[in-house]
Formats: sequence, C-alpha cells, structure tokens
Amino acid sequence: MCSKSLARLHIVQTAMVLITEVVHPGSLDFSNQRKVVLNRDIHKMTFRSIAKLVLNVSGKKPTARTVANTYRAFNKKCGHRKFHYQNCG
Repeated sequence: MCSKSLARLHIVQTAMVLITEVVHPGSLDFSNQRKVVLNRDIHKMTFRSIAKLVLNVSGKKPTARTVANTYRAFNKKCGHRKFHYQNCG
C-alpha cells in the first residue's frame, strides 16, 4: 500500500446500543424472557416447568402466570417484552 491509501483509511468506532428499561421486580430480564420463548417454542415445555428454570429480576422463581404473560407479550422483532412504564406517572 502506498502512503496515500493509508491516509484515506479511517477508523470507524461503533458504539453498541444499550437498552435500558424500568421493570417490576417480579418480571423477567432479557435473557430469561428469551429462555421462556425458546423453551416454549422449541422444547414444548409447560409454563410451570419453565418457571422452575428461570429467575425474575429480584432473583426468585416466577409464577407460571408470569411466565405465560411474558411469553404472550414477547415481541420477537425486538427480542424482548416491551413494557410501557415510561407512560405512567
């Protein structure tokens, strides 16, 4: 390479997108939400058995109803459940 071509090279630094969201302590974080969807869709597990595998934000086992609600509200395009806490208050 000649010196002119080296001068034209630019280092592009990309920043990763950081998603932050306020959630209830009884809800599931991003990775556990994905575990719920994968275990339900691929492994055909029941919500009760999935609830035994995942932990909620406060570090406790969620209820089967919480797991079912997370599965139903999961947005596959975004890769997580969308909460609307920013609209309250």
